[in-house]
Amino acid sequence: MFKVLLAVSESWDAISEIPFLLKTSGCTVHVVCQPTDWVASNSFVDELIVSKKEKEELVQQIIALSNNNYDWIILGDDPLIKLMNESIQSDSLFDKIMPLKNNTYRKILGSKAGLSTICNELNILTPEFIIYDEANFIQQQINTINFPVLLKQDLSWGGMGITICNTKNDILVALEKIEIKNNLVIQQYIKGEDVGVEALFWKGELICCNISKVLSYINNKFSISTRRVFYYNEVIKNELQKIGKAVGLHGFASVGFFYEEHTNKHYLLEIDIRPNSWMPYGKFTGNDFAEGIKKIIAFEKKGIAIQEHLYYTQPVEVALFYKDLKRCLYKWDVAGISYWILNIKSYKKFIPTYDPILHARIKRELKKQFITKRLRKIESTLKYLIGYNR
Repeated sequence: MFKVLLAVSESWDAISEIPFLLKTSGCTVHVVCQPTDWVASNSFVDELIVSKKEKEELVQQIIALSNNNYDWIILGDDPLIKLMNESIQSDSLFDKIMPLKNNTYRKILGSKAGLSTICNELNILTPEFIIYDEANFIQQQINTINFPVLLKQDLSWGGMGITICNTKNDILVALEKIEIKNNLVIQQYIKGEDVGVEALFWKGELICCNISKVLSYINNKFSISTRRVFYYNEVIKNELQKIGKAVGLHGFASVGFFYEEHTNKHYLLEIDIRPNSWMPYGKFTGNDFAEGIKKIIAFEKKGIAIQEHLYYTQPVEVALFYKDLKRCLYKWDVAGISYWILNIKSYKKFIPTYDPILHARIKRELKKQFITKRLRKIESTLKYLIGYNR
């Protein structure tokens, strides 16, 4: 068996279906987490290892577990990747644990500033940017900015820590609200289409990828996506191959591009070298990540060369049940809810009924969302009525 360790430091629903993906690929799945974490609500975990709560203890726990002959260690969230990257100094430990095979580029891990800098070093197209320098910002840096821009905190995810600014004054106002300004990126905002990409790499080689246009977000354009249309794009696939080889990407990667139509250019926006919610849904696009993992296992265990992946040609619409229904409740999107109730575009096939434990947790969480939404609606109505009566 191909033995995998999946470790997390945060309770993210984004990786709740990753054990299923790994298990159906033929892996033995061990998970390091808290018993209440999302990833623990799962039918496909062979062994659950309770994680240490203190950061330093968690680092040492993962290092100790790395000696247990795992074929693949997956760090499941950005804070853990950043923590391990800052803690590991040994080259051999880095190679064994981190999702990168070239530690020369380790500043890419858990750092938006690091990614932007490396893009410049490797001639990878990315929006123009500057790294905020508090001492010289007003005098020197602000005059080089083309608006609009994005202010991006170095460690942030799910659309948090990103502010769009249209003027110099907007920047100054935003800076007043940001507590941690270390490695803050001020990046030109490219107006265009968001392209979401999920990819699987092994020792720098691209194994497979899913490329998509985003249809809806939980909140705004910079937040988590809930519905996408997947399609094939040769240009982006070639860019992924170039990036993967250059920095030695190893494992799952969530990649974001901006597509600028009038220049026909794709700008690399972010690379999170970890799994996310969309990866198990390759089974619906015709580009199943489980097949990619099987190729990796065949290569590592039997020496069978990894063949070029065959990609789908027809666009396919896919939605995430929990996230999209959460979006519908948050925005009171009745039309969106009807897709799930009436099975429009066969949306019900995206409900993870295959896992009774995870499905039960999702239902509990959605019930909380519904009750919270209704209570807020009642509260706002009462406030209106009280104000009106006065």
